[in-house]
Amino acid sequence: MSLTVEVSDGRRAKSYLGGWRHRITGVIYLNAACQTGPPSKSNLENLRSRSVQCIDTRDASDQPNRDVSTQMWRRDCNISCENDKYMTARPYECHEEMVRRIDYDGKARVIQRCYRAWKMLRNIKECTEEYRRIVADCRKFEEERDDLHRKRHLVEIHRQLHPKNRSDFDKIYSLIEGWKNSQLNLIKRNYFQASGKAQHSQVLVKTVEMLKSVEKQRKSILERHREEKLGNFLNFHCEPVKWTGYKGKPIEMITLRTLKAREYKIIHDNLCKSDITLEERIEVLILLRRALESHECKASRALEELIEQEISLSSRAIRELTLENLRKRIALYFLQFIRNCHNCCVDDAQLMDQQLTEPEGPEKILCRSCMRLLPCTRFIAHVRMKKLSCCAGCHWLRQHSVEKVDYDPYTYLLNGIRADEHRRNCFSMLLYVIQEPGIYHLVCNIWHGRSIVSEVDDIFRLRLVRFDVHKEWAPWNCILLTDEESEAHYFIEDLSTVYSKILLDRVYLAHEIAKTHFEELSKFQEKLRTSQRYRMIHNSIDF
Repeated sequence: MSLTVEVSDGRRAKSYLGGWRHRITGVIYLNAACQTGPPSKSNLENLRSRSVQCIDTRDASDQPNRDVSTQMWRRDCNISCENDKYMTARPYECHEEMVRRIDYDGKARVIQRCYRAWKMLRNIKECTEEYRRIVADCRKFEEERDDLHRKRHLVEIHRQLHPKNRSDFDKIYSLIEGWKNSQLNLIKRNYFQASGKAQHSQVLVKTVEMLKSVEKQRKSILERHREEKLGNFLNFHCEPVKWTGYKGKPIEMITLRTLKAREYKIIHDNLCKSDITLEERIEVLILLRRALESHECKASRALEELIEQEISLSSRAIRELTLENLRKRIALYFLQFIRNCHNCCVDDAQLMDQQLTEPEGPEKILCRSCMRLLPCTRFIAHVRMKKLSCCAGCHWLRQHSVEKVDYDPYTYLLNGIRADEHRRNCFSMLLYVIQEPGIYHLVCNIWHGRSIVSEVDDIFRLRLVRFDVHKEWAPWNCILLTDEESEAHYFIEDLSTVYSKILLDRVYLAHEIAKTHFEELSKFQEKLRTSQRYRMIHNSIDF
């Protein structure tokens, strides 16, 4: 018995699902899904992600726009383009030869040299501009200084031509004294005894004439100052009452006394006017006479008599120059009436509220020379004085017997010292105790009136500055220098490196002389410092 075995092909035929065929070889490339068995359900999505197993290629040709040379069918004919580049083979060079040919170090040196030259030129230009600016500033500073000196000389000339205060007259007297001494010295050198006496008499006559004219002008100015001082009584009462109110706001109140004082001020100004006509003057006098009818005091009766006298004289066509003294008397009696008008009507409460009293001045001191009670501001104090005993007027009269001294330049020096110390936040009491006579002695007798460095003797160019910059100013800690020297002096750290030993010895000698002369001032300074030190220690103790 034989067994027949048959093998069947269980493969199933798959349908053609698509593929690719090579045109030259004829090989067909199928999809991956056609080459394998049926896809499982779990792996269906992964198969769908990539359905082919080959690369999609495409043959295409393109010709971009470019300029190329035209080739002919002949080999010896070639029309080249403008942008064509012909390259030829060169011999081989190593790295060292290439570095040597390019020469980076040489080019870097050239760049550095050019940069340094440019930088130097730039610095030179900046320095040139800075130098020109400094020169312009120095020229401007010199022009301002020359202009300041020119203005100062103009002010000095104006003060000599039109003196107003005591310092101006002191300057004029000093100039007269200097002129007289110079003329006497000139006569002594150029004339013999007989002719010299005649010249002496002429100089004496001229000096007396000049002194007379100056004294006449001084008396006229003094009289005008007295009249202004009398008028200040009304100016004081014309000011409103002032005080500080809520939240620091200033408050002013015009009282009945202020209104009455302003009325009196208007009448007094009309009486003192010299540029009004005769009819206006008579009208002012008539109004004043009507205002005096309600008063019965002695001052009002004397004022009424003077008013009647001027009205009668004016009606007879008397010249105004003749009536000048009478008008001054009327203005003076009117001020006296204002001071005493409340004494005749003490029962009237309204007039009692409107009475004008003298303003309270500073404390008064008895002058031992003229025996007058004067305010303390009328007394002159200096360093070596122990008490105030002589007023300014008596002191000025005493100076007529000695050589006249112009203290105006030394006032300028003292103000410069105070301003410099204030800029340094130093408020020493020595600056206010020392006065112009002390500065005069310090400059003329101790420092001999000239700069110790450059020997400049122009007092308006000199400055008394600190010798030791780190200590406060004092007569024994100062040096007399010019403006430029004083500015350079403050920048010196070590004085021995700039000033010579001889000059330093002269400075130290001047300081010792100043200590001897201003001994009372040095004692006052030590006493003040001791009291301040005791006060500081006392305040620091915890009780």
